[in-house]
Amino acid sequence: MSPVSVESAVDPLPKPPRLLDQLRQRALESGHPEAEADGYVGWSRRYILFHHKRHPRELGVAEIGAYLDHVATQSSDPLVGIEAARTALAFLYSEILRIDLCEFPRARPPKMLDRMRQVLRVRHYSPRTEESYVQWAKRYILFHGTRHPRDRVARLTQVLRPC
Repeated sequence: MSPVSVESAVDPLPKPPRLLDQLRQRALESGHPEAEADGYVGWSRRYILFHHKRHPRELGVAEIGAYLDHVATQSSDPLVGIEAARTALAFLYSEILRIDLCEFPRARPPKMLDRMRQVLRVRHYSPRTEESYVQWAKRYILFHGTRHPRDRVARLTQVLRPC
């Protein structure tokens, strides 16, 4: 048996924690709940995988915008998904990487009729039924002269509000 030297048994420099482990740890240290810290890690992981495992330090505002657009089209609830991804990436860049990207881009969520079509497809309605519902929604919007049903509620509250 050959003697083992002490120098080879001890690793002189321990490896630093991985990026997502640092993110989770920093989020917990900042007082975020564990579920929120896990959410930050999840959104950041999906961001890295979306860009083919490139390090976020190599990515910029354009890549963040592309990812947020992807989230807007693929998420079941685009508004919540966009905001959660945006918050997680802002935390990653500001707290972990210490890179100031100024203003993060804002992705536009899909239009209401596109979201309606998506829901109908998930529920396995036939294309003919789907188109019928979409046409009904269009006629409703055009009849009331608004771009979105929530605008109609806002307009009604203005009309019904006492002087």
